[in-house]
This record gives sequence, structure tokens and C-alpha cells, in this order.
Amino acid sequence: MIGGVTITPITTTHSTADLNAINPLKVAQCCCGYLLELPDCRVALLWDLDVTNTWLESPAPHQLGAVERLRGVDHIFVDCNTWHNSSDAHGNPASHISFTLLKNFARKLEPRCTWLAHLSGHEDAPGNGFGWLNKDWQANAQRVWAAENLPGTVRVPQIGECIILERSTLETAALADS
Repeated sequence: MIGGVTITPITTTHSTADLNAINPLKVAQCCCGYLLELPDCRVALLWDLDVTNTWLESPAPHQLGAVERLRGVDHIFVDCNTWHNSSDAHGNPASHISFTLLKNFARKLEPRCTWLAHLSGHEDAPGNGFGWLNKDWQANAQRVWAAENLPGTVRVPQIGECIILERSTLETAALADS
């Protein structure tokens, strides 16, 4: 606990960052995200997830506690590198999750606001991916979020945007998005 904020590391997987330095054929889980618990708000910072982090939607018995602690967070910040693809051009698992996979996590974790980061779409199409700007990602994500009745809201932070981590700001953001 630091200044009234409880910080809990959450073990995650991120591609080759988890290879054992002595024997690269073995995995040495060394990546993590964080759950921040403030007096009036819970925030999950889960960036740099790769597509093997399916434990968020189908946890093993030893992972249930982490999923339960993440369920219903007020804000979740998560990378969403591509729209559909879960593998790279060589068929290897993608080093970041797709929007398609993120939707499954949202159904399981039921966050009040999902913030998309690390946007590009490069694996979805050659060159510059979709050519989407952040506002395009947000518009497309919000359209799908609403159509599939996913929990909470979905947003893309704007450069320089100040995000106030309080529950009351979630209702204001939801009204602004509608």
C-alpha cells in the first residue's frame, strides 16, 4: 500500500519477454500488469498482453483469485494492437491482443470503462495497417461495443488527456460518448 493506494501485481505473458535467459525453450514468467485499488476506484493496467493470456477468460484454478480481483474494475487500460489478428505474418502468436480477443476479456471481467492503448493494426494489413487514426479506432470500437452489448464503455485516450480515476467520471464519460 502506498498513500492509500493498494498496488497488486498481476502476472501476464508478453511473447519473447517470458523466455528463460538460460534456456530459451523454457518460460520464465516475468511480465506483469497491476491492479490499483484507490479509496473510490479500482484500475487495472494490463498493457503488453500477448494472445496467450487467455486465462483472463478461462482461468485455471490457481488464476481464479486474480480474475476475481480484476472483475468489475472501474477502469482497465489494455493494449489492443490489432482488430482481428491473433498471429503474426509467420503464424506465431501475436505479441499483443486483438480487439476480438479483448471483447472476450471484457465479457468476463465486466469493467466499467475499457481504455484501448497500443493501437496500430499493423498485423491486420500490410504497410500502415488500417490507416486508422485513434478517433477511428474509438468510433469503430464503440459501434461494436454497443452492438454486442459489452459491459461498460470503451474509449481511446487522446494525447494529453487527463483521465480522472473516479467512479463519478465514468458516468460523465458515458454520457459524452452517447
